[in-house]
Amino acid sequence: MLNEHSIPAFLFQLFVLLILVVLVKIIFKKKHGESIGFPLLSIAISLGILMPFVKYSNALGLVFIGVCLLLFKSIETKKSEVPFVVVALSTAIAVASGFWVLGLIGWTIAMIVLLLVKK
Repeated sequence: MLNEHSIPAFLFQLFVLLILVVLVKIIFKKKHGESIGFPLLSIAISLGILMPFVKYSNALGLVFIGVCLLLFKSIETKKSEVPFVVVALSTAIAVASGFWVLGLIGWTIAMIVLLLVKK
């Protein structure tokens, strides 16, 4: 859980998460010429804030997954947005869980693949 000694690490994780999600939005806009209609930044930051509390409780984790599924079901996304949204949200979960180095490596590999794939 969060305590006074882990707050700087938590803030660093949120900062890394914010930068990676903004870069996903910029890369999508450069590649497709339009911005992502999915509210990616707000959902990723919400994941980043909630994840430290959820990862230590199975009950909260199940409720969290249910709320996410209901939320994602109500938001419509274009087919071209889906890979970018999946990369951003999985990176948000990895970084917010404390695995920011692995999240950064996965994000880099996924962005290289998405940039090399044709539209």
